[in-house]
Amino acid sequence: MKFSWWKHKNYHNLGDELAQIMIKKITGQTVTHSPSLYEADGIGVGSILDAALNSPKRQKPLHVFGCGLMKPIFVKQRDDIIIHSVRGELTRSILKCAGYDVDRIGDVGLIVDQFLTSKPAIVPNKISFIPHHHFIDSYQDKLTTLGYNVIDLRTDNLEFVLNEIASSSLVISQSLHGLIMSDSLNIPNTWLDAESLHPGDGFKFLDYFSSIARPSHLKIADISTDLETIKHNAHSYFDHVNHAKEDVLAWVQESPELMKLDKQPQLKIDSKWQSESLQAIWDEAILQENINIDFAFQLMTIAHSKHPNGPAIKAKLANYAVLLGNK
Repeated sequence: MKFSWWKHKNYHNLGDELAQIMIKKITGQTVTHSPSLYEADGIGVGSILDAALNSPKRQKPLHVFGCGLMKPIFVKQRDDIIIHSVRGELTRSILKCAGYDVDRIGDVGLIVDQFLTSKPAIVPNKISFIPHHHFIDSYQDKLTTLGYNVIDLRTDNLEFVLNEIASSSLVISQSLHGLIMSDSLNIPNTWLDAESLHPGDGFKFLDYFSSIARPSHLKIADISTDLETIKHNAHSYFDHVNHAKEDVLAWVQESPELMKLDKQPQLKIDSKWQSESLQAIWDEAILQENINIDFAFQLMTIAHSKHPNGPAIKAKLANYAVLLGNK
């Protein structure tokens, strides 16, 4: 199987390589890297669904497992892109409006705990920091001097990274997959937003959070006072993490068989972007109690797309956001 993922020319980026590692671990199937998205058979990790959906018409199908959008975009259904699962509720909601029926959600990083045969003991007061790969060189010395354990994801050594995370009492991460791997191992963690580096205004983080009913991230003012709050928040959603693992494990196990499909099933539903469709999705999300106030504003950004019902959608979702915020 040939999968495409983002790959730096000079170093590994572990988060983007998790799909091929875990598919081989679970199924025994070897996944090779395709530098070209156009030549790939599948994608299984990362925020590269935008690129896939906007790519030219393909000569062979592209199978999508657990990926997400980088930002809200206008989507049209394509029969050459077969979507089996996506990262979170935000991506699924946008695809649903375009006529895709996506049953499963969850990032492949949620099952990395299966890679460890045993978990190391947690080291008291071991606070690990996972910088974005863009910042690691400039942060390393300063963070080490301050007493943080720095975890560098520019590696393909998953076992080493998992042991470092699993032995931590707390993880602070600018990397999305730093958070996801910490959740998989049930290690309390919080997101430090690298605002200037992530297009979409944090959309991919909120997309992942929505898949496990994770509260919005805390803004860390004082680590000594926020630590207990972070731990409490983490344990409040870990049950959702364990449930989400079942969906992810299912698509990983079934991926070799699913990739035999050669066309996206066509659905007999209205695939136009209409305010009624978004209202139904929003109402469903509230009923599931699987969403937070950020979801309202992420959906509102969709209203700036080029469909004719933009103003009506924005007005409806603004009202929902106010109502939910007053609960």
